[in-house]
Amino acid sequence: STVSMDATAPSEPQADDAGAPEVAEDGFETLLPGVRYKEIARGEGPAADYKQSVTCSYTAECTKTGEVFEKVEQRTLRIGDADVPPGLELALRRQRAGTRAVIQAEWRFAYGEDGRPASSMDGTKAVEPRTDVTWRISTLSLGRGEGESEGRDKLNELREKKDLGNNHFRHSNWRKAAQNYQDVLKDLNPEAYDECRDEAVSIYVACANNLVFALMKLGDWLKAEQAVCDVLGVAPDDEKALYRAAKIALHLSKWAEADAAILRGRSLYPASPAFPRLESALKTQRAKYKERRKQMS
Repeated sequence: STVSMDATAPSEPQADDAGAPEVAEDGFETLLPGVRYKEIARGEGPAADYKQSVTCSYTAECTKTGEVFEKVEQRTLRIGDADVPPGLELALRRQRAGTRAVIQAEWRFAYGEDGRPASSMDGTKAVEPRTDVTWRISTLSLGRGEGESEGRDKLNELREKKDLGNNHFRHSNWRKAAQNYQDVLKDLNPEAYDECRDEAVSIYVACANNLVFALMKLGDWLKAEQAVCDVLGVAPDDEKALYRAAKIALHLSKWAEADAAILRGRSLYPASPAFPRLESALKTQRAKYKERRKQMS
């Protein structure tokens, strides 16, 4: 005889947390092989979403020694912008207002093969290559998603993005600094801010000048040349921009452009020793060129 199946029989029980990361005895979940996360306080409201801003404080320490190399009292990060190492970036998606957590990341999810230099301005210590890192994060609040702010709020967001770029800049992460500055400049039109145009121009010029320097450090001289022209289009008398315009023109052997920037710089900033030095370098470069031509003829 055959045995009929009971259509009303219950199916195999399914765990409510099926697919959730496994929690170890020490309370840590494995978010990825190499990244562990432990929630100390859950916080309130929904968890942060992709491209939402998270305002938090955190400390970073060497997991092996416990030495703290960075203390951040308050910083606003946008999920997906990769302004922090992958281990911490991954944990941002778990944050709610009031969440406190500990993140442990192997070196490949922290500062990688190269580590990170110290910054006296930021009060950070050097991170050695292949250092495993532990972050202790407290989330203060969650903010708007990308593109949701306008006016003064938008300008504040762009300033925060610039400040993150400056942090990368001071730690010699030229590529990431350049990316941040380019993101700010792409979204910042000073003419759109009637009531705070001077402030918008100030942010634009600071970002653009630092972008020029970062591109020079990366050896991308043609992009640096375009970027410095953009600065001078907004602030034609800016000292840093004139100096870097002359330096870039010298590097590219564009002597007429170098001469024009040097003359303008000397006229506007007669007390600056930088422009006479560039003028001397230009004379030396021209003399060497003439000597080469003479030898070839």
